[in-house]
Amino acid sequence: MKQLRWAFALASLLFGVAVLLFFALAYPHHLHFQEQYQLFLFEKGYVIDVMSVPGGLADLIGRFLTQFFLFAWVGATIIAVVLVGVQLLTYRLLRTTKSEPFSYILSFIPAVLGCCFLCDDSALMTAPIALLLILVISLLIRLVEKEMLRHLLMLVSIFVIYMMCGAFVIPYAILMVIEERQKCSSSRLLPLTCVLLLLALSVPVIWHRFVHLSLEQFYVGPHYYRLSDEFSWWAWGAMVVVPLIMLLPQWIREWRARRPIPVFITLWLVMMVVGVVMVGRVQSQAQENVMAYDFMARNAQWNRIIQKAQKQAPKNQVAAVALNLALAQRGLLTEHIFDFPQNGIAGLLPRFTSDYVSPLVTSEVLYRLGMINSAQRFVFEAQEAIPDFQKSARCYKRLAETNIINGAYDVARKYLISLQHTLFYRSWATATLALIDDDAAVNAHPEYGTLRRCRSNQNYFFGGNELSQILARQLESNPENRMAFDYLMASCMLEKELDKLEKYYGVPAQGKIISNYVQQALLLKWSQDYKNAEAVPPFFQPEMVQGLNDFYSALQFSNGNPKLVQKRFANTYWSYYFFQK
Repeated sequence: MKQLRWAFALASLLFGVAVLLFFALAYPHHLHFQEQYQLFLFEKGYVIDVMSVPGGLADLIGRFLTQFFLFAWVGATIIAVVLVGVQLLTYRLLRTTKSEPFSYILSFIPAVLGCCFLCDDSALMTAPIALLLILVISLLIRLVEKEMLRHLLMLVSIFVIYMMCGAFVIPYAILMVIEERQKCSSSRLLPLTCVLLLLALSVPVIWHRFVHLSLEQFYVGPHYYRLSDEFSWWAWGAMVVVPLIMLLPQWIREWRARRPIPVFITLWLVMMVVGVVMVGRVQSQAQENVMAYDFMARNAQWNRIIQKAQKQAPKNQVAAVALNLALAQRGLLTEHIFDFPQNGIAGLLPRFTSDYVSPLVTSEVLYRLGMINSAQRFVFEAQEAIPDFQKSARCYKRLAETNIINGAYDVARKYLISLQHTLFYRSWATATLALIDDDAAVNAHPEYGTLRRCRSNQNYFFGGNELSQILARQLESNPENRMAFDYLMASCMLEKELDKLEKYYGVPAQGKIISNYVQQALLLKWSQDYKNAEAVPPFFQPEMVQGLNDFYSALQFSNGNPKLVQKRFANTYWSYYFFQK
C-alpha cells in the first residue's frame, strides 16, 4: 500500500515536471503572448468590474496568475501546479477507498485535456481555475453528512458556482447529481436532479437580463476563451469528463491487479503517451515561432533575432518584419537583406490589418523609424481589436512612450498612472513619470529624444502606399536618420524601383563603401540603361561586374529556368529581381 502511494506521488510529480518543461522550453512565447494582452490592476474599481460578471472570481484569479507569464519559467510553473491540482482533486473525488490505482490513472484525463486547451493562443487561465474551484467545492459538499443540509448546500452552490466560475455550472450540476446517487434514495434523487438542472440552466437566462452579453456567451462562458463567441471543446471537455468518469461503475474505478505497481506504471505510461500525442497535435510550433520573433522585437533583442534567422530562415511575414528591423538596428539591412528570403515590401512594413497581433510588430518598425503618430495608431487599433475587450500592458506602455515623444504629456500621464497599479510595470511607470512636462529631460533621453528628432515636420496621410516617398520625407526631416535611409534603399530594391534607388542613393562618392546588394541593384540599373555602351563607373567592383556578366550568361543558357540560375546566384539581388514575383 505504501509503495503504491509513492508511485502515485511520483506519477503526479513527473506529470507536473513534464508540463513545466513543455511550456518553459517548447512553448514559452505563448505565455508571453498571453501576458501582453491583459492589464491586471491592483485597483478596487478593476476588481469590482471583473467580479461583477458571472465567472468573475475564476477570471480574476486567472488574470492575476497570467501577469506572471511575463517570465516563462514562472508561468510554466503556475500552469504545472494548477494542472497537478486538477488531477489530485479529481482523484479525491473519484476514490472511495484509500488506494485505487485505476481511479488515479483516470484522474489524469481532465489535466491532460486542460494542457491541450492551454496550447491554444486564445485559451485563458480562467477555465482551469474554474475547474479547480468546482472540484474544491464538490469535495467540501461531500463532507457534509446530513442529507437535508447537503441538498440545501447543493442548491445554493448553483448560484455561487455560477458567480464564481461561470458556464461550468451546468456540468457541475450533473456532477452533483452523480455524486449524490450513491447516497440518496431514488425517490429523493429525481426531484433533486430536476431542481439542480433547472437552476443550472436558468441562471444564465436570469443574468442575461442584467449584463449586456449575448445569451450564447452566458452558456458558453465569456471568460474561458479569448474569442468569447466560440466554443472551446478542450476546456469543456476537461470539465465534462469529470462527471463522465464518475459514471463508470465503482468496481471499475476500484479495480486493482494482483501486481498493482507494474500495472499502474504501465497504464500511467500509456496515459502519458496518449497525452503527449494529443498535445503534439494541438500545439503549433509555427505560431510559437511567430510569437518568438514578436517577443524579441518587443524587447529589442536584435542579435537573438538575427541568430535565430541564421539557424532557420523566416517563413512568415511577422518573422520577416522582425528580422529586417533587427538588421536595420544593427546597421546591416542593405548589406544582408537578401541573405534571407524576402516577400516584397510587406517584409519591411506590412499594410495595416484589423487584428490584434500583426499591427504590434509593424508598430515596432514605425516607432524605430520615428514615425511616431503611425506607430501610435497601429498600437491603439491593435488594443481595441482584442476580442475579449481587455486592455494590454504592452500597448499601454507604448502609448505612453509615443505621447511623451509627441509632447502630449497629459495623455501619457493617464497611461503611466494605470501602469503604476500593475505588479511588473510599476517601477518603469514611476521612473517615466519623472519625464512628464520636462521637455529638456525628454530631449536628453537616449531613446525618446532621438525619436523626437527623427519625427517628420510635415503633415501627410500614411496609408501604407508609396513607402519610399514617406521614408524620403523622414530623411528630409532628419538626414541623420540612418534607419530611414536603409529602409528607403531596401524598399526601392524590394519594389524593384531601380530609378528611385538611383535617385535617392545618388552618385557614390570616391572611396565610399557600397553594400553588395545596393551595388548589385545599381549595377543592374546601369546595365539596363547603357548596354555596355559606356564605360563601367569606377565605384563598381570588377568582381561585381564579372558576376553580373556571369548571371546574364547563366540566365541565357537556362532559358529563364530559375532553378538552374539560383544554384549559383540564389543570394543575389539579381535573382530576387528576375525571379521573385
